[in-house]
Amino acid sequence: MEDMELLQETAYKNIIQMLRDRNYTIESDDNLKIFAKHENKKILILARVIPKLNIEEIEYLAESLDSLKINHALIVYTGVQTPAAKSALENMSKNNYFVECFHVGDLQINPTKHILVPKHELLDKVSSNKIKSQTNDGKDLPNILKSDVIARYYNYKHGQVIKITRADGSIALRIVK
Repeated sequence: MEDMELLQETAYKNIIQMLRDRNYTIESDDNLKIFAKHENKKILILARVIPKLNIEEIEYLAESLDSLKINHALIVYTGVQTPAAKSALENMSKNNYFVECFHVGDLQINPTKHILVPKHELLDKVSSNKIKSQTNDGKDLPNILKSDVIARYYNYKHGQVIKITRADGSIALRIVK
Protein backbone atom coordinates (compact mmCIF):
# COMPACT_ATOMS: atom_id res chain seq x y z
CA MET A 1 0.00 0.00 0.00
CA GLU A 2 2.87 2.36 0.76
CA ASP A 3 4.19 1.89 -2.77
CA MET A 4 0.86 3.03 -4.25
CA GLU A 5 0.80 6.05 -1.94
CA LEU A 6 4.30 6.98 -3.08
CA LEU A 7 3.28 6.58 -6.73
CA GLN A 8 0.24 8.79 -6.14
CA GLU A 9 2.26 11.44 -4.31
CA THR A 10 4.89 11.59 -7.07
CA ALA A 11 2.21 11.71 -9.78
CA TYR A 12 0.44 14.52 -7.91
CA LYS A 13 3.64 16.60 -7.64
CA ASN A 14 4.36 16.14 -11.34
CA ILE A 15 0.78 17.08 -12.29
CA ILE A 16 1.11 20.32 -10.34
CA GLN A 17 4.43 21.08 -12.08
CA MET A 18 2.94 20.18 -15.47
CA LEU A 19 0.07 22.62 -14.89
CA ARG A 20 2.54 25.35 -13.97
CA ASP A 21 4.65 24.59 -17.04
CA ARG A 22 1.49 24.93 -19.15
CA ASN A 23 0.89 28.34 -17.53
CA TYR A 24 -2.21 27.26 -15.64
CA THR A 25 -3.15 28.88 -12.35
CA ILE A 26 -4.46 26.48 -9.75
CA GLU A 27 -7.82 27.72 -8.52
CA SER A 28 -8.60 24.95 -6.05
CA ASP A 29 -6.94 21.75 -4.94
CA ASP A 30 -8.17 19.14 -2.50
CA ASN A 31 -5.64 16.47 -3.58
CA LEU A 32 -8.43 14.52 -5.33
CA LYS A 33 -9.75 17.17 -7.71
CA ILE A 34 -7.74 20.07 -8.99
CA PHE A 35 -9.25 23.01 -10.86
CA ALA A 36 -6.92 25.16 -12.89
CA LYS A 37 -7.30 28.00 -15.37
CA HIS A 38 -5.24 29.47 -18.19
CA GLU A 39 -6.66 32.57 -19.89
CA ASN A 40 -10.26 31.52 -20.60
CA LYS A 41 -9.56 27.77 -20.50
CA LYS A 42 -10.35 25.65 -17.45
CA ILE A 43 -9.21 22.14 -16.71
CA LEU A 44 -10.39 19.55 -14.21
CA ILE A 45 -7.80 17.09 -12.95
CA LEU A 46 -8.93 13.94 -11.21
CA ALA A 47 -5.78 13.47 -9.19
CA ARG A 48 -7.06 10.43 -7.36
CA VAL A 49 -5.52 7.45 -9.03
CA ILE A 50 -8.17 5.33 -10.70
CA PRO A 51 -7.37 1.59 -10.39
CA LYS A 52 -9.16 0.65 -13.61
CA LEU A 53 -10.31 3.16 -16.19
CA ASN A 54 -13.74 1.76 -17.00
CA ILE A 55 -17.04 3.10 -18.31
CA GLU A 56 -18.26 4.03 -14.81
CA GLU A 57 -15.24 6.32 -14.31
CA ILE A 58 -15.83 7.95 -17.70
CA GLU A 59 -19.51 8.50 -16.88
CA TYR A 60 -18.50 10.09 -13.56
CA LEU A 61 -16.04 12.30 -15.42
CA ALA A 62 -18.65 13.32 -18.01
CA GLU A 63 -21.14 14.22 -15.29
CA SER A 64 -18.48 16.26 -13.45
CA LEU A 65 -17.49 18.12 -16.61
CA ASP A 66 -21.13 18.84 -17.51
CA SER A 67 -22.02 20.12 -14.05
CA LEU A 68 -18.91 22.33 -13.92
CA LYS A 69 -19.25 23.49 -17.55
CA ILE A 70 -15.65 22.49 -18.29
CA ASN A 71 -14.61 20.64 -21.46
CA HIS A 72 -11.00 19.69 -20.61
CA ALA A 73 -9.93 17.07 -18.10
CA LEU A 74 -6.92 15.04 -17.09
CA ILE A 75 -7.26 11.70 -15.36
CA VAL A 76 -4.71 9.32 -13.86
CA TYR A 77 -5.17 5.56 -13.77
CA THR A 78 -3.08 2.65 -12.51
CA GLY A 79 -4.49 -0.37 -14.29
CA VAL A 80 -5.78 -0.59 -17.81
CA GLN A 81 -8.30 1.27 -19.92
CA THR A 82 -11.20 -0.96 -20.80
CA PRO A 83 -12.37 -1.02 -24.44
CA ALA A 84 -15.70 0.51 -23.35
CA ALA A 85 -13.84 3.38 -21.65
CA LYS A 86 -11.74 4.01 -24.76
CA SER A 87 -14.90 4.11 -26.85
CA ALA A 88 -16.60 6.49 -24.40
CA LEU A 89 -13.54 8.78 -24.46
CA GLU A 90 -13.66 8.83 -28.27
CA ASN A 91 -17.34 9.78 -28.12
CA MET A 92 -16.57 12.55 -25.64
CA SER A 93 -13.94 13.97 -28.01
CA LYS A 94 -16.55 14.07 -30.78
CA ASN A 95 -18.70 16.19 -28.43
CA ASN A 96 -15.96 18.79 -27.88
CA TYR A 97 -14.55 17.31 -24.68
CA PHE A 98 -10.82 16.85 -24.40
CA VAL A 99 -9.66 14.24 -21.90
CA GLU A 100 -6.00 13.52 -21.29
CA CYS A 101 -5.32 10.09 -19.81
CA PHE A 102 -2.06 9.38 -18.03
CA HIS A 103 -0.99 6.11 -16.54
CA VAL A 104 0.47 6.71 -13.08
CA GLY A 105 3.78 5.33 -14.36
CA ASP A 106 3.95 8.12 -16.95
CA LEU A 107 3.88 10.68 -14.14
CA GLN A 108 6.71 9.32 -12.02
CA ILE A 109 9.28 11.64 -13.56
CA ASN A 110 9.04 15.11 -14.96
CA PRO A 111 10.49 14.69 -18.46
CA THR A 112 11.45 18.37 -18.66
CA LYS A 113 13.87 17.86 -15.75
CA HIS A 114 15.75 14.97 -17.35
CA ILE A 115 19.36 15.84 -18.19
CA LEU A 116 19.08 14.50 -21.74
CA VAL A 117 15.85 16.30 -22.66
CA PRO A 118 16.45 19.68 -24.34
CA LYS A 119 14.27 22.72 -23.78
CA HIS A 120 11.03 22.68 -25.81
CA GLU A 121 9.09 25.87 -26.50
CA LEU A 122 5.93 26.51 -28.44
CA LEU A 123 6.45 29.20 -31.06
CA ASP A 124 3.97 32.06 -31.08
CA LYS A 125 1.48 32.19 -33.96
CA VAL A 126 3.35 34.87 -35.92
CA SER A 127 6.67 33.00 -35.80
CA SER A 128 4.94 29.70 -36.45
CA ASN A 129 3.15 31.05 -39.54
CA LYS A 130 6.39 32.56 -40.84
CA ILE A 131 8.21 29.21 -40.44
CA LYS A 132 5.33 27.34 -42.08
CA SER A 133 5.33 29.70 -45.05
CA GLN A 134 9.06 29.04 -45.53
CA THR A 135 8.76 25.26 -45.20
CA ASN A 136 5.95 24.23 -47.53
CA ASP A 137 3.30 24.73 -44.83
CA GLY A 138 5.50 22.84 -42.36
CA LYS A 139 5.73 19.73 -44.53
CA ASP A 140 9.50 20.18 -44.82
CA LEU A 141 9.93 20.30 -41.03
CA PRO A 142 10.76 17.17 -39.05
CA ASN A 143 7.89 15.87 -36.93
CA ILE A 144 7.27 15.50 -33.24
CA LEU A 145 4.35 13.19 -32.55
CA LYS A 146 1.46 14.18 -30.30
CA SER A 147 2.19 10.93 -28.45
CA ASP A 148 5.76 12.05 -27.65
CA VAL A 149 6.36 12.35 -23.90
CA ILE A 150 7.16 16.07 -24.13
CA ALA A 151 4.24 16.76 -26.50
CA ARG A 152 1.87 15.07 -24.05
CA TYR A 153 3.43 16.89 -21.11
CA TYR A 154 2.88 20.30 -22.68
CA ASN A 155 -0.31 19.23 -24.50
CA TYR A 156 0.99 20.33 -27.89
CA LYS A 157 -1.61 20.28 -30.66
CA HIS A 158 -1.43 19.12 -34.27
CA GLY A 159 0.21 21.72 -36.53
CA GLN A 160 1.99 23.68 -33.80
CA VAL A 161 5.67 24.49 -34.34
CA ILE A 162 8.06 23.66 -31.51
CA LYS A 163 11.50 25.19 -30.98
CA ILE A 164 14.00 22.83 -29.38
CA THR A 165 17.13 24.36 -27.84
CA ARG A 166 19.85 21.81 -27.19
CA ALA A 167 22.59 22.01 -24.55
CA ASP A 168 25.16 23.11 -27.14
CA GLY A 169 22.92 26.04 -28.11
CA SER A 170 21.80 24.58 -31.43
CA ILE A 171 18.16 25.05 -32.32
CA ALA A 172 15.85 22.63 -34.08
CA LEU A 173 12.26 23.11 -35.18
CA ARG A 174 9.58 20.44 -35.18
CA ILE A 175 5.95 20.39 -36.24
CA VAL A 176 3.44 18.43 -34.17
CA LYS A 177 1.81 15.54 -36.05
